[in-house]
Amino acid sequence: MSVLKVKANGTYKQMPDQMILNFSFNYLESSYEDSVKLSSIKGGDFIDFLLNNGIKKEEYHTLGFHIEESYKNVDTGKVDEFNRKVTKRELEGYRFTQNIEVKIDFNLDLLRDLMLDISRMSSYPRLSLNFAIKDMENAKTLALKDAFEKCKGKAKILANVSGKKINDCLEINYHVDSDYPVYECNSVMKARNSLETMENSMNNDFIDYNKIINPSEISVSDTIITIWEIN
Repeated sequence: MSVLKVKANGTYKQMPDQMILNFSFNYLESSYEDSVKLSSIKGGDFIDFLLNNGIKKEEYHTLGFHIEESYKNVDTGKVDEFNRKVTKRELEGYRFTQNIEVKIDFNLDLLRDLMLDISRMSSYPRLSLNFAIKDMENAKTLALKDAFEKCKGKAKILANVSGKKINDCLEINYHVDSDYPVYECNSVMKARNSLETMENSMNNDFIDYNKIINPSEISVSDTIITIWEIN
C-alpha cells in the first residue's frame, strides 16, 4: 500500500462579535485603612455603574485586586564619594489597584453610552478595548475543516501527478498552531481625556462609533498533517 503525507494550514475569518473591556483603577492613600475603604467605595460604585448600564453579573469579572505599600525615593541632601546624590526610600502610602474585565456582545451604541458616562465620572478608570470572536471553539473547528479540505485537494493533485488516485484518509495529526487570537484596537487610553474632546466638539450630541471604531476581521488558523492511501 502506498501512502501520501500532506500538510496544510486552514483559516477561518470572521468579523468580531464580542467586545472585551478592561477597566483598571489605581489610587494612592496615606494609610492602609484609607486604601481599604477607598477600594470598597470605588469598586462598589463602579460595579453599580455597570449594572445600571445593563451589564449582567456574568459579563464582568475581577482579574486583579491589590493593596500594597508604595515607596518613593527622597533626596537626602547628601552626595556620595562620586559626587552623586544620595537618596533613600520612604513610604508614600498604600496603593490600591483593581482590574475589571467586561465581556459583552458587539454593540457600538452600548460602548458609546458607557464611555460617555465614564468620561463624566469625578475619578475614572483606565480602559483598554479589544475585539474577539465569541464562539472561538466553532471558529477553530471551521479552520480545521478548511485545513482538511486543503490537504485533500493537495493530495488529489499530487496523486494525479504520479498517475494515481487517493482513497481514504488513514490518519490525521493535529498540530497546535497558536493561541486564540484577539484583535486589539489601539486600546489603552484614558476615557476622560479621549471622550471629553469628542463630547465637547459635538456639543454633547450623537457620537457615531461606527465611524470612529472600525475593527477588521479576526483570522483564526490551524494546521494538520494527513496521511492518504493512494493506488
